[in-house]
Amino acid sequence: MAILFACLPACVQSGKTEATTAITYNKAYRRDVHWVHKGDTLYSIAWQYGLNYQDIAKWNNITLPYRIYVGQQLIITAKYQKKPLVVKTTNKKEYSAKQKKKTIPIVQKTPLRDKKNSTFDNLTEKKDISLIDKIIWKWPANGKIVQRFAPISNFKGIDIAAKLGAKVYAAAKGIVVYHGSGLNGYGNLLILKHNAHFFSAYGHNKVLLVKDQEVVQAGQLIAYMGKSESDRVKLHFEIRKDGKPVDPLHYLPK
Repeated sequence: MAILFACLPACVQSGKTEATTAITYNKAYRRDVHWVHKGDTLYSIAWQYGLNYQDIAKWNNITLPYRIYVGQQLIITAKYQKKPLVVKTTNKKEYSAKQKKKTIPIVQKTPLRDKKNSTFDNLTEKKDISLIDKIIWKWPANGKIVQRFAPISNFKGIDIAAKLGAKVYAAAKGIVVYHGSGLNGYGNLLILKHNAHFFSAYGHNKVLLVKDQEVVQAGQLIAYMGKSESDRVKLHFEIRKDGKPVDPLHYLPK
Protein backbone atom coordinates (compact mmCIF):
# COMPACT_ATOMS: atom_id res chain seq x y z
CA MET A 1 0.00 0.00 0.00
CA ALA A 2 1.24 3.44 -0.85
CA ILE A 3 1.78 5.80 2.01
CA LEU A 4 1.57 9.51 1.22
CA PHE A 5 4.66 11.49 2.10
CA ALA A 6 4.26 15.13 3.14
CA CYS A 7 6.13 18.02 1.53
CA LEU A 8 6.48 21.60 2.69
CA PRO A 9 3.47 23.57 1.48
CA ALA A 10 3.72 26.95 -0.18
CA CYS A 11 1.14 29.69 -0.53
CA VAL A 12 0.87 31.90 -3.62
CA GLN A 13 0.22 35.55 -2.93
CA SER A 14 0.54 38.28 -5.55
CA GLY A 15 2.58 36.01 -7.77
CA LYS A 16 5.08 35.18 -5.01
CA THR A 17 5.65 31.78 -3.45
CA GLU A 18 5.96 31.81 0.30
CA ALA A 19 6.57 28.90 2.68
CA THR A 20 3.81 28.81 5.28
CA THR A 21 4.43 25.72 7.37
CA ALA A 22 7.12 25.00 9.96
CA ILE A 23 7.71 21.32 10.64
CA THR A 24 9.73 19.56 13.30
CA TYR A 25 10.16 15.85 12.72
CA ASN A 26 12.47 12.89 12.60
CA LYS A 27 12.92 11.70 8.98
CA ALA A 28 12.35 8.12 10.11
CA TYR A 29 8.74 9.08 10.81
CA ARG A 30 7.88 9.47 7.15
CA ARG A 31 7.35 5.76 6.62
CA ASP A 32 5.78 5.20 10.04
CA VAL A 33 2.86 7.62 9.83
CA HIS A 34 -0.51 7.26 8.11
CA TRP A 35 -2.33 10.44 7.10
CA VAL A 36 -6.07 9.89 7.54
CA HIS A 37 -8.16 10.28 4.38
CA LYS A 38 -11.90 10.53 3.84
CA GLY A 39 -13.46 7.09 4.25
CA ASP A 40 -10.74 5.73 6.54
CA THR A 41 -11.68 4.02 9.78
CA LEU A 42 -9.38 2.78 12.51
CA TYR A 43 -10.26 -0.75 11.38
CA SER A 44 -9.47 -0.19 7.69
CA ILE A 45 -6.13 1.44 8.56
CA ALA A 46 -5.23 -1.51 10.79
CA TRP A 47 -6.18 -3.87 7.94
CA GLN A 48 -4.06 -1.93 5.46
CA TYR A 49 -0.91 -2.36 7.54
CA GLY A 50 -1.65 -5.78 9.03
CA LEU A 51 -1.92 -4.37 12.55
CA ASN A 52 -4.25 -4.79 15.49
CA TYR A 53 -6.63 -1.82 15.68
CA GLN A 54 -6.22 -1.77 19.46
CA ASP A 55 -2.46 -1.24 19.08
CA ILE A 56 -2.95 1.74 16.76
CA ALA A 57 -5.44 3.20 19.22
CA LYS A 58 -2.94 2.76 22.07
CA TRP A 59 0.02 4.22 20.17
CA ASN A 60 -2.01 7.33 19.31
CA ASN A 61 -3.90 7.72 22.60
CA ILE A 62 -7.22 7.17 20.85
CA THR A 63 -10.02 6.02 23.11
CA LEU A 64 -13.61 4.98 22.55
CA PRO A 65 -15.48 5.79 20.39
CA TYR A 66 -12.32 5.66 18.18
CA ARG A 67 -12.96 8.84 16.23
CA ILE A 68 -10.35 9.84 13.67
CA TYR A 69 -10.14 12.96 11.51
CA VAL A 70 -9.30 13.82 7.92
CA GLY A 71 -5.69 15.00 7.86
CA GLN A 72 -4.86 13.43 11.21
CA GLN A 73 -1.48 11.71 11.50
CA LEU A 74 -1.52 8.27 13.02
CA ILE A 75 1.65 6.55 14.16
CA ILE A 76 1.59 2.98 12.87
CA THR A 77 4.57 1.58 14.74
CA ALA A 78 5.31 1.30 18.45
CA LYS A 79 8.85 2.60 17.83
CA TYR A 80 7.84 6.26 17.70
CA GLN A 81 4.74 6.30 19.82
CA LYS A 82 6.29 8.74 22.31
CA LYS A 83 7.63 11.14 19.67
CA PRO A 84 4.68 12.64 17.79
CA LEU A 85 5.25 14.97 14.87
CA VAL A 86 4.92 18.67 15.64
CA VAL A 87 3.22 20.61 12.86
CA LYS A 88 2.48 24.32 13.03
CA THR A 89 0.49 25.69 10.13
CA THR A 90 -0.37 29.30 9.34
CA ASN A 91 -1.92 31.19 6.47
CA LYS A 92 -3.80 28.12 5.27
CA LYS A 93 -6.60 29.68 3.21
CA GLU A 94 -5.07 30.14 -0.25
CA TYR A 95 -3.53 27.14 -2.00
CA SER A 96 -3.68 26.26 -5.65
CA ALA A 97 -5.16 22.88 -6.58
CA LYS A 98 -1.71 21.69 -7.59
CA GLN A 99 -0.14 22.79 -4.33
CA LYS A 100 -2.83 21.11 -2.24
CA LYS A 101 -1.67 17.74 -3.53
CA LYS A 102 1.82 18.42 -2.20
CA THR A 103 0.98 19.87 1.17
CA ILE A 104 0.54 18.30 4.57
CA PRO A 105 -3.21 17.78 5.07
CA ILE A 106 -4.89 20.25 7.40
CA VAL A 107 -6.63 18.50 10.30
CA GLN A 108 -10.37 19.05 9.97
CA LYS A 109 -12.65 19.62 12.93
CA THR A 110 -15.33 17.28 11.59
CA PRO A 111 -14.72 13.64 12.64
CA LEU A 112 -15.03 10.84 10.13
CA ARG A 113 -17.45 9.12 12.47
CA ASP A 114 -20.45 11.04 13.73
CA LYS A 115 -21.98 10.98 17.18
CA LYS A 116 -24.29 8.07 16.50
CA ASN A 117 -21.26 5.87 15.93
CA SER A 118 -20.19 6.21 19.55
CA THR A 119 -22.92 3.75 20.46
CA PHE A 120 -21.68 1.42 17.73
CA ASP A 121 -18.07 1.58 18.91
CA ASN A 122 -18.92 1.05 22.55
CA LEU A 123 -21.16 -1.85 21.60
CA THR A 124 -18.54 -3.61 19.48
CA GLU A 125 -15.72 -2.99 21.97
CA LYS A 126 -17.44 -3.72 25.27
CA LYS A 127 -20.02 -6.33 24.31
CA ASP A 128 -18.70 -7.59 20.97
CA ILE A 129 -22.31 -7.57 19.77
CA SER A 130 -23.03 -10.59 21.99
CA LEU A 131 -20.81 -12.84 19.90
CA ILE A 132 -19.51 -16.00 21.50
CA ASP A 133 -15.77 -16.60 21.62
CA LYS A 134 -16.03 -19.71 19.47
CA ILE A 135 -16.94 -18.66 15.95
CA ILE A 136 -18.71 -21.12 13.69
CA TRP A 137 -17.49 -20.31 10.19
CA LYS A 138 -19.42 -20.83 6.94
CA TRP A 139 -18.23 -20.62 3.35
CA PRO A 140 -18.60 -17.08 2.00
CA ALA A 141 -19.41 -18.17 -1.57
CA ASN A 142 -19.95 -21.14 -3.83
CA GLY A 143 -17.31 -21.60 -6.50
CA LYS A 144 -13.84 -22.86 -7.28
CA ILE A 145 -10.80 -21.94 -5.21
CA VAL A 146 -8.36 -20.44 -7.70
CA GLN A 147 -5.81 -19.07 -5.25
CA ARG A 148 -4.83 -20.35 -1.81
CA PHE A 149 -3.32 -18.66 1.20
CA ALA A 150 0.40 -18.08 0.54
CA PRO A 151 2.02 -15.71 3.06
CA ILE A 152 5.48 -16.21 1.52
CA SER A 153 4.23 -14.61 -1.71
CA ASN A 154 2.17 -12.05 0.25
CA PHE A 155 -1.17 -13.63 -0.65
CA LYS A 156 -3.21 -13.14 2.51
CA GLY A 157 -6.39 -15.08 1.80
CA ILE A 158 -8.14 -17.26 -0.76
CA ASP A 159 -9.82 -16.44 -4.06
CA ILE A 160 -13.10 -18.11 -4.99
CA ALA A 161 -14.13 -17.81 -8.65
CA ALA A 162 -17.73 -17.93 -9.88
CA LYS A 163 -20.06 -16.14 -12.28
CA LEU A 164 -20.58 -12.39 -12.26
CA GLY A 165 -23.21 -11.54 -9.70
CA ALA A 166 -22.78 -14.75 -7.68
CA LYS A 167 -23.91 -14.41 -4.07
CA VAL A 168 -21.46 -13.53 -1.30
CA TYR A 169 -22.38 -14.46 2.27
CA ALA A 170 -21.17 -13.45 5.72
CA ALA A 171 -18.85 -16.21 6.91
CA ALA A 172 -19.95 -15.66 10.53
CA LYS A 173 -22.07 -13.35 12.59
CA GLY A 174 -20.50 -9.92 12.77
CA ILE A 175 -20.77 -6.19 12.35
CA VAL A 176 -19.69 -4.17 9.32
CA VAL A 177 -16.68 -2.01 10.25
CA TYR A 178 -15.63 -1.05 6.72
CA HIS A 179 -17.64 -0.60 3.52
CA GLY A 180 -16.04 0.94 0.44
CA SER A 181 -13.25 0.92 -2.11
CA GLY A 182 -10.52 2.91 -0.37
CA LEU A 183 -8.04 0.06 0.16
CA ASN A 184 -5.92 -0.48 -2.95
CA GLY A 185 -6.10 -3.93 -4.48
CA TYR A 186 -9.37 -4.98 -2.84
CA GLY A 187 -11.95 -3.26 -5.04
CA ASN A 188 -15.37 -2.96 -3.42
CA LEU A 189 -14.62 -4.30 0.04
CA LEU A 190 -16.47 -5.27 3.20
CA ILE A 191 -14.75 -5.93 6.53
CA LEU A 192 -16.68 -7.65 9.33
CA LYS A 193 -15.73 -7.71 12.99
CA HIS A 194 -16.71 -11.01 14.65
CA ASN A 195 -15.27 -10.43 18.11
CA ALA A 196 -12.29 -8.68 19.69
CA HIS A 197 -9.85 -10.96 17.86
CA PHE A 198 -11.33 -12.09 14.53
CA PHE A 199 -12.21 -10.12 11.41
CA SER A 200 -13.06 -11.22 7.88
CA ALA A 201 -12.89 -9.38 4.55
CA TYR A 202 -14.71 -9.75 1.23
CA GLY A 203 -13.12 -8.08 -1.80
CA HIS A 204 -13.68 -7.43 -5.53
CA ASN A 205 -17.46 -7.26 -5.21
CA LYS A 206 -19.77 -5.82 -7.84
CA VAL A 207 -22.40 -4.64 -5.36
CA LEU A 208 -22.26 -4.25 -1.58
CA LEU A 209 -25.58 -4.91 0.16
CA VAL A 210 -24.78 -3.90 3.75
CA LYS A 211 -23.56 -0.68 5.31
CA ASP A 212 -21.25 0.43 8.11
CA GLN A 213 -22.49 -0.52 11.61
CA GLU A 214 -24.92 -3.11 10.29
CA VAL A 215 -25.05 -6.38 12.22
CA VAL A 216 -25.15 -9.40 9.91
CA GLN A 217 -25.85 -13.06 10.59
CA ALA A 218 -23.78 -16.04 9.49
CA GLY A 219 -24.82 -16.99 5.97
CA GLN A 220 -26.54 -13.66 5.30
CA LEU A 221 -26.29 -12.29 1.74
CA ILE A 222 -23.95 -9.28 1.92
CA ALA A 223 -22.71 -8.69 -1.64
CA TYR A 224 -22.68 -9.83 -5.25
CA MET A 225 -19.44 -11.07 -6.73
CA GLY A 226 -17.61 -8.92 -9.25
CA LYS A 227 -14.18 -8.07 -10.56
CA SER A 228 -13.51 -4.61 -9.14
CA GLU A 229 -9.72 -4.13 -9.17
CA SER A 230 -9.34 -7.68 -10.51
CA ASP A 231 -8.79 -9.29 -13.90
CA ARG A 232 -11.53 -11.87 -13.33
CA VAL A 233 -14.74 -12.39 -11.41
CA LYS A 234 -13.90 -13.69 -7.94
CA LEU A 235 -14.28 -13.19 -4.23
CA HIS A 236 -11.11 -12.45 -2.32
CA PHE A 237 -11.72 -13.69 1.22
CA GLU A 238 -9.50 -13.16 4.25
CA ILE A 239 -9.62 -13.98 7.94
CA ARG A 240 -7.40 -12.08 10.36
CA LYS A 241 -6.70 -12.83 14.01
CA ASP A 242 -5.41 -9.91 16.09
CA GLY A 243 -4.57 -8.10 12.86
CA LYS A 244 -2.55 -10.93 11.30
CA PRO A 245 -3.72 -12.94 8.23
CA VAL A 246 -4.47 -16.61 8.85
CA ASP A 247 -5.31 -19.40 6.40
CA PRO A 248 -9.11 -19.37 5.91
CA LEU A 249 -9.04 -23.08 5.02
CA HIS A 250 -8.02 -23.84 8.60
CA TYR A 251 -11.31 -22.30 9.81
CA LEU A 252 -13.87 -22.98 7.07
CA PRO A 253 -15.74 -26.30 7.13
CA LYS A 254 -14.35 -29.09 4.94
